[in-house]
Amino acid sequence: MLLDLKNCPFCGGDKVSVQHGTTSTRGQYLMVWCVSCQAAGGEHLAEAEAIAAWNRRALQAVGPESVAVKPLEWVDADEGMCTKWRAAALGGHYELVDFGKDDPGFAVNFHWGRPLSFWFIQGEPDERGPTGPKIFPTLKAAKAAAQADYERRIRSALVATPPAAEAREARLSENIHEAWREADAIRELTSDKRIIEKLDRIRAALSDEVTR
Repeated sequence: MLLDLKNCPFCGGDKVSVQHGTTSTRGQYLMVWCVSCQAAGGEHLAEAEAIAAWNRRALQAVGPESVAVKPLEWVDADEGMCTKWRAAALGGHYELVDFGKDDPGFAVNFHWGRPLSFWFIQGEPDERGPTGPKIFPTLKAAKAAAQADYERRIRSALVATPPAAEAREARLSENIHEAWREADAIRELTSDKRIIEKLDRIRAALSDEVTR
């Protein structure tokens, strides 16, 4: 096989395989399916196409974890109000807020820079519903929560560039199947037996290359 199946990009499981299916409009197709979480790839006419598309999605899913996000840089923002520390990020800034004696500790918010334009990291809801901003018991815990939120937002916007070798394999697979589709299209347009025989030999050679 030209390309090996990569683990599921949704659950990380390795129980993935190429499945055959049939529709009333398109006829037979192939797709990659994960046994563990039931995730499925798109419908394709050839096995290598289904695998290449699945592997591209898997590469995108694992890429952001290999990227380091720099730490937030905190500055003292205590001006006698609730906000005590501030760190610039994402076009605004994270703030650590001290609500006073009734709520010892720090809440974390993100501020866009305009009046009343902010949101707080929320506490877990209880049986009565939302509990409001989460209070972190120490300055260190509040900074860690802000950093975790910041990293999550950065990583959610990242995708990986496939390694060069795998990218070449994917392109080769796509080129092979483009040639295969063109051979099929020409075969449908001719009744010349010699041309059909040559096209069938070409298709067989392409099939051997894909399943090698």
